Amino acid sequence: MALSKGKQTALDMMAEMVIHKQVIHMYGVTDIQLDQLMAGYTSLHLVFFGICLGACISIAVPYFCDAVPQANRIYFFSAGLVAAGLTVWAAIGAYEHWRAAQKIKDKLYKENICA
Repeated sequence: MALSKGKQTALDMMAEMVIHKQVIHMYGVTDIQLDQLMAGYTSLHLVFFGICLGACISIAVPYFCDAVPQANRIYFFSAGLVAAGLTVWAAIGAYEHWRAAQKIKDKLYKENICA
């Protein structure tokens, strides 16, 4: 690996190792890039959390402001309950994936040989 002046690409910073006739490519990753990977790991759950939270609020406001006819109140209550349950489920899923990613990141820091 040749060091050159100026900005290096990820391919330039790549280290290549040959172990038992198997080639392993290693790339340098910064803390910011690792944090971005962690954020992407939970982003789908957070999007679903936002959608469900918005639906829960949109259903709860007319229900509690008595803007819903009496005949339809049970449907609004049921939909609000389902939306609240999905909101909690998405929040727990996002937290669990964030915690798993944090464990992987901590493990990488423990195995870091350059520090």
